[in-house]
Amino acid sequence: MRWFLFLFHCSISFSGFCQPEMIGSFTDLMGALKSGHEVRVVIHYAQCRQEAGDADTTPVPDVSASLKIDTWEFFSRNAIGNPMAFVVFSEYKLISHPKKEQYLYNYGKIKVFENNTATVDARYIHPRTFRTMMKQQYQCTIRDGSTAGGIEFSKYETDGYEDNAEG
Repeated sequence: MRWFLFLFHCSISFSGFCQPEMIGSFTDLMGALKSGHEVRVVIHYAQCRQEAGDADTTPVPDVSASLKIDTWEFFSRNAIGNPMAFVVFSEYKLISHPKKEQYLYNYGKIKVFENNTATVDARYIHPRTFRTMMKQQYQCTIRDGSTAGGIEFSKYETDGYEDNAEG
């Protein structure tokens, strides 16, 4: 009976350790990044506003994307003449475009501001010429659990064995 209680207690403790925790603000995002937590982001484009030049009326399709934040750069307020503090990160992957039947780089850059908004820059780039084949920009709000923002962040506890750890 003691072993059962011990194993039951350990399984509850371990399962809580692996659960993601929602990050609902810029301040919490920076705290998680600076403390070395693994952070993932999910973008719900339909809940963001697409920048479409002078007429911001372009309907946004129901498309989602995600990425793990590996490399990021933080700029405090007025560090480079910026009126708000922000963190920026990007990623690109070689994909097979579903319609064009060709390989393209899928590039995404996200800039998150201290007022809990974010700018998402999505591009398709030709892998040989580096010509931009598609460019779209979105304005999103951080989802905090009570508001349906278009960008959500989750932090995960790390076990100390990171993919890029030297050792």
